[in-house]
Formats: sequence, C-alpha cells, structure tokens
Amino acid sequence: MTMLLKNNIIGTSLRNLKTNNNMRSIIALFILLNTFSFAATAQVARKPLPKGINTFGRDHKAPSMSGDGRTMIYLSTYSASETFELKYVKKSSAGVWNTPQDVKEVNKYLDLNFLPGFCLSYDGNTIYFTTKRGQGIGGYDILYTEKKNGQWTPAKNVGKPINSGSNDGSPSISPDGQYLYFMRCDKMSKNGAEDCSIWVSKRRNRDLWNAPTKLPSPVNKGNAQMPRIMPDNKTLIFASDRSGGKGGYDLYESKNQGGRWSRPVPLDFINTAGNDRIASVTAKGNEIYFNANFRGNDKIIKSRLPKEYRGENVILMEGKVVDEVTGAPLKAFVQVYDAKTKKRIQYVRSSEKDGSFFAIFPVAGVCDFSVQAVDKDHFYYSKLYFGDSIENSKKEMVTIKLKSIRSGLSVTGENIMFETGTTNLMSVSELELKRLLKVLKNNSSLNLEIGVYMDKVVSDSIQSDADLTEVKIDTTFIESHYDEVDNEDAELEASRDEEGNFEEITEGVVGGVIIREFELEYTYHNDRTQKKAEAILNYFLTKGVPEHRIIATGHGDEKRISDDPEKNRRVEFRFVRKN
Repeated sequence: MTMLLKNNIIGTSLRNLKTNNNMRSIIALFILLNTFSFAATAQVARKPLPKGINTFGRDHKAPSMSGDGRTMIYLSTYSASETFELKYVKKSSAGVWNTPQDVKEVNKYLDLNFLPGFCLSYDGNTIYFTTKRGQGIGGYDILYTEKKNGQWTPAKNVGKPINSGSNDGSPSISPDGQYLYFMRCDKMSKNGAEDCSIWVSKRRNRDLWNAPTKLPSPVNKGNAQMPRIMPDNKTLIFASDRSGGKGGYDLYESKNQGGRWSRPVPLDFINTAGNDRIASVTAKGNEIYFNANFRGNDKIIKSRLPKEYRGENVILMEGKVVDEVTGAPLKAFVQVYDAKTKKRIQYVRSSEKDGSFFAIFPVAGVCDFSVQAVDKDHFYYSKLYFGDSIENSKKEMVTIKLKSIRSGLSVTGENIMFETGTTNLMSVSELELKRLLKVLKNNSSLNLEIGVYMDKVVSDSIQSDADLTEVKIDTTFIESHYDEVDNEDAELEASRDEEGNFEEITEGVVGGVIIREFELEYTYHNDRTQKKAEAILNYFLTKGVPEHRIIATGHGDEKRISDDPEKNRRVEFRFVRKN
C-alpha cells in the first residue's frame, strides 16, 4: 500500500514537471522522495503479543521481562475488578505463552500501588513494586515478593536508605542483582508522578543496601522517571518529559561509559505523541517490549531493537551444579570477573535444593567464569570468555559436574595462558592460579604435579622461525699436540675464533704445545614447556607454598591427545598423596 501510494505521488509529480516545468516542482519531488526514504528506514516492525495476553477490548500496559524472555509481568484490565491488575505469565517448553496468573500478593492492595511501578528480576523469581501499603517509611515505598515453591511470599520493604521520607518507586534490579535503580519524586499518585529524579543503590548484602546516589544531569534533566537497566548492566532506558520530545513522556537511552553517563538518545522508533514511559529488553538484547495503542486499546507490543540501541553482548546462562559421580546437587558460588581488571561483575549461588543457577554477564574484553562448591571438597570449574569472538548475545544451558578432590585427580588448567612466544604468564591466568592456590592450602595432605605440553616440537640449526626462541648448546672437546715449544714460562691463554669456537692453549710444555678446542653446536627450538612449568611453580613459591609440595615438568610433544593443536597445547595438574 505504501509503495503504491509512493508511486502514485511520484507519477503525479512527474506530470506536474511536464506541465509546469519549474524549479518548485523539482524541489517538491526531491522532498517527497527523501521523505518516503526516511520513513521506510525509520519504520520498525511491531507485533502485538497473542490474544491470550492482549485480550480483546481490554487494556494492557507496563511489561517487564525476565532475562530469558520466557516470563513476563504486566498490567491488564482483564480482571475481576475490571481495573488494572498485575499478571504473571510464562512460556511453555514449546514457546507458547501459558494462561496469565494474577499476582495476588501485589493485587490485594491494588488501590495503594503506583501502577507503572513494577519490575521483574532477570531470573523471573522476584517482583519489585511501588506501594503505600503497610508501615511505610515515607510516602510511596519499594517492596518485593519472591516466588518460592510456586507461591509469592509476603511482601517485604527494601528498607532504608533506598526508601526515604519522600516517594520512592519504579525500581529496576540489575541482571547481577547488585544494583537497584529507582526514581524519587516530590509527588506521586496511583497513576502518575511529578518532579522525579533517578537514583541507584549498590547491594551491601542480601538484606541491606548502601546509600543511593543520584544519577548526573545527562540523565536527570527535567522530570526523569521509570528507569530500566538493560542486560549489559551499562545501558539505561528511562522516561522523561524534557523538551525536544515527540510529546508527553518519551523513552530515552543512556550508556555508562567508564563511569560517565552518555547524553540520552530518544527511542524515536517507538516514541509517539502520547506518553511512552516503560520498555523492557530481554538478555539477547535484540527485542524490546512496550505498550502502545493498537485498534483502540493499549496492547503489549514486541519489536526488534535496532542495533544502534543495543547494549553490549551478554551471556545468559542457566545451569545446574552437581557432583560428577553421584549427580547430587551442590551448593556453589557462581562468579564472573573481568579477567583484566579483576573486578567482579557477577555473583550468584546455586540452589541447595536442586543445584540450579541463573546468571547474566556482559562479555566485553575477557571474562573469567568459575563455579566453586561451598563444601571445599570439590574441585572448581572455570572457563574464559573472549568478547571479540562473540558476535551476538547468546544463551547457554549447562550442567556443571564438579570432581571430588582426591589423590590421583587430574585436571586441565583451561585458563592458564602464556604470552605468545614466551614463558611469561598472561595476566588473565591470575584468577585461575589463585583458585588453584586455594585448593592447595585447603588440602595440605596433597602435593601437586604440574605438566606442560605442546603440539609439535620444531628445531633448526639457525633461528629460521620467530617461534624458535629456545637454544640448546652441545659441546665437543678436541685435543691436539704440537712440537718445538721451549718457553718454560708460558701462561694459560684462552680465545674464541671467528666461528665462536672456544680455544684453550697451554704453553710451557717442553718440546710441544697442547691445544684443547671446544666446538659449540647451536640448536634453535620452540620447546618452552619446562620453563612454562617452572613459571607456574614460581608463582606458588612466591605465595608461600613449600617447594617440596610441587613438581614441575615440561613434556614437550610427547603426549599428543588430539589432531587439534589447541587441545595438545595444555597445562595439566595432578594431585598426589604425600609420601
């Protein structure tokens, strides 16, 4: 239809050019062509969610998604009260939305709630909401309820210092659960708020939060509301009625770049002349959910998120931690560090009940992922993620099987890496070495054997390749005797000839000279395995591990295990009982 209309207008304009043949028609045609070109590129496909959620003739608003995109909360007037109530819905294993359920723990005091002020945690198990119910701290406060054994627990107040004597609401929990973004307003009612600014607080422990700080002016300019921190933990979507928008409230995006928030950019691909206040993005980062008027009612809409608005790529990981032999669930610490800065960017615990865990972490640079059992009887699991090799956000389903620590246990040090062509340990190896050091200290009855292997040993009489950094020198001894020397006071002399051979000449032997000559044969090669093993050994020695507890051996290419060179280049650790 759009193309037909475009062709009709262009055709009309061409006819005008023939009859009028003036510059104004040319300019008009140029404007029309460019207008349609811009409209075509600016349009983003919108798709309402199915009828099971968007019930005909009812309004649906304020979606908040779990990280995996399979759980959602939203407001709907399809309710017994025929007013907005909070719904919770999950997708089936086949990817179809199930029947939405009422969140009774939130809805039983619905008239006291700030309606746009709901947020679902990225793991889908906690709802944060805004209300005046109970013994509050100020006007509106932030409360939360958790889903346990299929039921929502009684709501709890997040407490001070997040909740204040003012109005605090519209919370948004970060994917690692460590930061809570929210708005603080001078005025707030059931449907709206005024004079608001956006704040953030860092978690101190499970139940306590640090004093919140106000975001700077690039974000807090005018009336800033409804923060939503995206899965990369760096990109913030929020609403504002600042000047320059399309009308009412518009959605904006700002990125935290090295501790500084960028100038907010309007999300004009979904902003309208009305009020656009809430949007939610799943962990993959390529879809955005929001509400918009569709055929006379507000509907929940899904749209592709243009690349220029997407945050950094993330890994969404759902998994279980179990014992390798018995399959029994294990309680464990799941942690992710920036391998360069050593800053922790994710921390969760697996469930004691079934060993399950859920984690989201950005993969810019190099990330060190590890799982360590709480009981200290199991060896850890670790893996490095390199951001430059991950083109898009992705989801991983894993079962991590931890080995029991015992004599004879052999493991591969996946995260032990050396600088190319050297025996220098890379800084990204430090976290792995620290974990291994902890195992040694916790198991004093075991010694450690370090074995370093490579894919193929190459040697030459000259340094024919930059990889041939090691030199082996063989010595050959030759003795010769010469007559007619009668200087009894001659001294020992030493010299090196042009080819580098070492000559030792003893003079003073009556009747002759004895010449002892050493020929040196140089062999250049790339077998650095022994020195690499010793580099790892030296790390442990500097940390106080007794030398007698560790044996370091370089094995060259004597034990190739695969046709894949990367698998042959490895570091192996073996624990053995002390003699």
